[in-house]
Amino acid sequence: MGGVILLLAMFVMFNSEVRAASTTFSVISGGCEYTVVADYECSITALTSSTYMVTTYYLSDPSCTTTLSEDDIANSISNKISDDPTRYFLACNSYYPPCSGQDRDTWIQVEARCMYKYYDGTNIVYEVHPKCYDEGVCTSKYEYCFNGQVVEKVFLGPSIETGNGNCLSTIPPDPTAIGDETACFTVFTNCN
Repeated sequence: MGGVILLLAMFVMFNSEVRAASTTFSVISGGCEYTVVADYECSITALTSSTYMVTTYYLSDPSCTTTLSEDDIANSISNKISDDPTRYFLACNSYYPPCSGQDRDTWIQVEARCMYKYYDGTNIVYEVHPKCYDEGVCTSKYEYCFNGQVVEKVFLGPSIETGNGNCLSTIPPDPTAIGDETACFTVFTNCN
């Protein structure tokens, strides 16, 4: 009987290392607010890292205009989240370990190499899933701690690129009819 309980405990432990979810939040980029949807997995043990990936974003107010390019917007959103991911994924951690100790909170940022755009009748929506995800991703690993005043971030490079990235090299024009979508196009990541 003791062996069965031990096996059950090990099964629960190894299958409980990560919790997955999706969340929606706002990020200011280029003077405009963007609604961002991201998938994330929270590490529950020290054996794994927490992971996140932006899957969708769009202007919260479609009338807002910015001087940033589409690549600059994608990069800005990505950087704002990687500067302090717990701010966005509160379900994962309530604090960072102090920098004075040896512990660090480790996050893996997954960036799609390609996205596409579609018009939903109100917004131009930038999206990864499901159409462009197979074209590959760029993964970057970071460690975080709190120094008593701010969160410190350390890049554990290099970033790793996977997939073929077989998508348009230029960003296509915005679709104008409801439901229209573009082909997959290359977006800025830490790998390029």
